[in-house]
Amino acid sequence: DREKNKWFCSHNGLSMMPWQNSQVKTILLKDEKTGFTTEAFGAYEEPFSKDILLINTTIRGIQTVNAKTGHVSTVMITSKPDPSLRISGLLVAPDSSVYASGDNYFFKYNHRNRLFVPYQLNDQDGKPIRSVGRNVSDNAGKIFIGSNNNGFYIWHYSTNRLMHYNKWDVIKTDSAAKDNNIYPCIADSKQNIWFTGSNGIYEYRQNENKYYHHTPPGSADVPVMGESQYIAEDKNGHIWVATVNNGLYELYYDGSNEVWKNYTTNSGIGLPTDYIRKIKQNPADSFLWLNNTAGLLKFDPVRRQVVSVLSVQNGLY
Repeated sequence: DREKNKWFCSHNGLSMMPWQNSQVKTILLKDEKTGFTTEAFGAYEEPFSKDILLINTTIRGIQTVNAKTGHVSTVMITSKPDPSLRISGLLVAPDSSVYASGDNYFFKYNHRNRLFVPYQLNDQDGKPIRSVGRNVSDNAGKIFIGSNNNGFYIWHYSTNRLMHYNKWDVIKTDSAAKDNNIYPCIADSKQNIWFTGSNGIYEYRQNENKYYHHTPPGSADVPVMGESQYIAEDKNGHIWVATVNNGLYELYYDGSNEVWKNYTTNSGIGLPTDYIRKIKQNPADSFLWLNNTAGLLKFDPVRRQVVSVLSVQNGLY
């Protein structure tokens, strides 16, 4: 969040690590009406109230957490739970407005009244936006939005123009055209946009207006990547890719040549397992945080070494 506290979603609740130290606090998530424990799978800071907004596994809208008190409450889309109106994604726009998406609906969130207001947003073919997922904004105010098996969108927010792209529209060299999954992850230090997918990773170089498909050629030292999960950039401009089967990949350039490295449990860098779902850069320093089945890994990309492992013993839910 804005104070650099870190929030972690898990199957059992929500954990927060304050910026001052590593004393993890945990919050049990319950629906105050049903009493059921919920599972959060996305946490966002509401820019005006600074509440934490959570996408959860229930069909009762979103949950909010007061960052100071830890109080959990639910904001529903309608007065009655409706499975067809589940929230599957949130995005925070450049003007700090918050939008929410279901499978077939798109809303603007009014934080003062705690209401979801239907928001009509159509692409270049007149089709409404749907299934908003992972998204990232660049410095020019464009929002790149993933959509489940539906390619991605670019929302030119200042002009309210929405453009939809299928994977095969932009990555014509990708031989794995069996699906339409291409999910934006980061805007790197050069404002290039990086995407994950089922066959390596993808890069949109905005100064060239051109898309590139990246995947290691496959060798004894660096296996074929297959499906990628998440991407981060370190302070040296190296690209790191999380996978659930082959650990961690590193991509950097030697002149104009791509250099690929792969790190697994056999590489001696301290990975407990080869399962890595997510990777994020810590904005306060050069470290990366890795999501692993053994817990949360703090990783030094310069030394290429796991520095510490945080688990339930450290207070993570």
